[in-house]
Amino acid sequence: MFKNLNELDISGNQLTLEIPDLMQLQFLKKLNLSNNQITVLYQLPQNLEILNLSYNKLKGLSPEVTSNLKNLTTLDVSYSGLEALDGVEAMSRLKRLLSKNNQIQELEPLKGLQSLVEIDLENNPVDNYVKLLEMLKNKSDILVVNLKLSPVFLTVQSYEQLCHELETSMMMEGRPNNTETSER
Repeated sequence: MFKNLNELDISGNQLTLEIPDLMQLQFLKKLNLSNNQITVLYQLPQNLEILNLSYNKLKGLSPEVTSNLKNLTTLDVSYSGLEALDGVEAMSRLKRLLSKNNQIQELEPLKGLQSLVEIDLENNPVDNYVKLLEMLKNKSDILVVNLKLSPVFLTVQSYEQLCHELETSMMMEGRPNNTETSER
């Protein structure tokens, strides 16, 4: 039943365990599992493009599961207690990563994701300025980076300083400067 379903919202249902029938939904593109009690990511249909796991109790993303999510373009894991982004590196088409209010410090898994245009890490303990710049330097299409309330953002004295650091990093790589500075 409903095998041709392409969007499913089962948010706010106190779900904790895997739903085996989800794997039968081969045409499913958008899945909302937010506001549940999921602690471990389980196998999901591989054609998913948008996945919302916000407001769950995840500690990490299973690389065994994420490696099957090659079509994913948007992942929202905000407010989920996530401690690491290990596994996202397999999501080669990922454009939007929303991970507000978690415990993310390491950005290494994001390095190889060339399709990223938006990274939202607001209120995560990202504190290594150098690693942040290393992660961003090969992302020519990036449009949004939100690091509000993170230690690395709080160490920057102004928005202009951050732009200057990014420009300097890009020039050292021999890339054209297209960073605009403006008042926030």
